[in-house]
Amino acid sequence: MGCNTRDMSGRPSQVTDFRIGQIYQLKVPAFVAAKTGLVMTLENSGAHPPVEGDVPLEPGTYVTVRQIISVNDRQPRTEIYAEITTGPNKGRVVNLRTASLGDGPPGTTRRNPAVLEPFFLTR
Repeated sequence: MGCNTRDMSGRPSQVTDFRIGQIYQLKVPAFVAAKTGLVMTLENSGAHPPVEGDVPLEPGTYVTVRQIISVNDRQPRTEIYAEITTGPNKGRVVNLRTASLGDGPPGTTRRNPAVLEPFFLTR
Protein backbone atom coordinates (compact mmCIF):
# COMPACT_ATOMS: atom_id res chain seq x y z
CA MET A 1 0.00 0.00 0.00
CA GLY A 2 1.45 3.35 -1.05
CA CYS A 3 1.32 6.82 0.35
CA ASN A 4 -1.34 9.15 -1.07
CA THR A 5 -0.67 12.90 -0.98
CA ARG A 6 -2.89 15.78 -2.00
CA ASP A 7 -2.19 19.51 -2.23
CA MET A 8 -4.79 21.18 0.01
CA SER A 9 -3.50 24.74 -0.52
CA GLY A 10 -6.72 25.73 -2.33
CA ARG A 11 -9.05 24.32 0.34
CA PRO A 12 -7.09 24.24 3.61
CA SER A 13 -10.08 24.52 5.96
CA GLN A 14 -10.69 20.78 5.50
CA VAL A 15 -7.42 19.90 7.24
CA THR A 16 -6.02 22.95 9.06
CA ASP A 17 -6.53 26.49 10.32
CA PHE A 18 -3.31 27.66 8.59
CA ARG A 19 -3.84 29.73 5.42
CA ILE A 20 -1.67 30.15 2.34
CA GLY A 21 0.12 33.51 2.39
CA GLN A 22 -0.56 34.13 6.08
CA ILE A 23 2.44 35.35 8.07
CA TYR A 24 3.05 33.88 11.54
CA GLN A 25 5.50 35.00 14.21
CA LEU A 26 7.39 32.45 16.30
CA LYS A 27 6.73 33.07 20.00
CA VAL A 28 9.25 30.64 21.54
CA PRO A 29 12.81 29.47 20.81
CA ALA A 30 12.87 26.66 18.27
CA PHE A 31 15.12 24.96 15.76
CA VAL A 32 14.88 23.45 12.28
CA ALA A 33 15.88 19.78 12.34
CA ALA A 34 18.64 19.41 9.76
CA LYS A 35 17.54 16.02 8.42
CA THR A 36 13.80 16.72 8.10
CA GLY A 37 13.24 20.48 7.88
CA LEU A 38 10.71 20.18 10.72
CA VAL A 39 10.44 23.13 13.11
CA MET A 40 10.86 21.81 16.65
CA THR A 41 10.37 23.66 19.90
CA LEU A 42 12.42 22.56 22.88
CA GLU A 43 9.15 21.33 24.40
CA ASN A 44 8.17 19.07 21.50
CA SER A 45 11.70 17.82 20.82
CA GLY A 46 11.53 15.85 24.08
CA ALA A 47 14.67 13.92 24.76
CA HIS A 48 16.15 14.96 21.41
CA PRO A 49 17.86 18.32 21.91
CA PRO A 50 19.24 20.15 18.87
CA VAL A 51 22.19 18.40 17.21
CA GLU A 52 24.95 19.59 14.90
CA GLY A 53 23.43 20.89 11.68
CA ASP A 54 20.13 21.95 13.26
CA VAL A 55 19.31 25.62 12.68
CA PRO A 56 18.21 27.74 15.68
CA LEU A 57 15.18 30.03 15.31
CA GLU A 58 14.70 32.95 17.66
CA PRO A 59 11.35 34.18 18.99
CA GLY A 60 10.14 36.91 16.64
CA THR A 61 11.10 34.99 13.48
CA TYR A 62 8.43 35.35 10.78
CA VAL A 63 7.29 32.55 8.48
CA THR A 64 4.84 32.66 5.57
CA VAL A 65 2.75 29.58 4.74
CA ARG A 66 3.39 28.50 1.14
CA GLN A 67 1.84 25.01 0.77
CA ILE A 68 -0.46 22.63 2.66
CA ILE A 69 -0.24 18.92 1.86
CA SER A 70 -2.53 16.16 3.13
CA VAL A 71 -0.75 12.81 3.52
CA ASN A 72 -2.80 9.64 3.77
CA ASP A 73 -0.79 6.64 4.82
CA ARG A 74 -0.68 4.54 7.99
CA GLN A 75 -0.58 7.76 10.01
CA PRO A 76 -2.59 10.45 8.18
CA ARG A 77 -1.23 13.95 8.68
CA THR A 78 -1.16 17.44 7.22
CA GLU A 79 2.19 18.99 6.33
CA ILE A 80 2.40 22.80 6.58
CA TYR A 81 5.27 24.20 4.48
CA ALA A 82 6.35 27.75 5.22
CA GLU A 83 9.15 30.05 4.14
CA ILE A 84 11.22 31.83 6.76
CA THR A 85 10.85 35.50 5.86
CA THR A 86 13.14 37.21 8.39
CA GLY A 87 16.56 36.68 9.93
CA PRO A 88 19.65 34.79 8.80
CA ASN A 89 17.60 31.84 7.49
CA LYS A 90 15.39 33.97 5.25
CA GLY A 91 14.21 32.01 2.21
CA ARG A 92 14.52 28.57 3.81
CA VAL A 93 11.42 26.38 3.54
CA VAL A 94 10.43 24.53 6.72
CA ASN A 95 7.63 22.23 7.87
CA LEU A 96 5.49 23.56 10.75
CA ARG A 97 3.67 20.29 11.51
CA THR A 98 5.67 19.39 14.64
CA ALA A 99 5.38 22.93 16.05
CA SER A 100 1.59 22.66 15.67
CA LEU A 101 -1.24 20.67 17.23
CA GLY A 102 -2.54 17.37 15.89
CA ASP A 103 -5.29 16.99 18.46
CA GLY A 104 -8.24 17.18 16.05
CA PRO A 105 -9.66 14.59 13.68
CA PRO A 106 -7.07 12.17 12.22
CA GLY A 107 -4.86 13.80 9.62
CA THR A 108 -5.54 17.39 10.68
CA THR A 109 -3.06 19.97 11.95
CA ARG A 110 -3.88 23.25 13.66
CA ARG A 111 -1.78 26.18 14.78
CA ASN A 112 -0.42 26.00 18.30
CA PRO A 113 -1.16 29.49 19.72
CA ALA A 114 1.62 29.08 22.29
CA VAL A 115 4.17 28.71 19.45
CA LEU A 116 2.93 30.66 16.41
CA GLU A 117 0.96 33.89 16.35
CA PRO A 118 -0.70 35.32 13.21
CA PHE A 119 0.90 38.57 12.12
CA PHE A 120 -1.48 41.15 10.73
CA LEU A 121 -0.25 44.14 8.75
CA THR A 122 -1.96 47.40 9.63
CA ARG A 123 -2.55 50.11 7.09
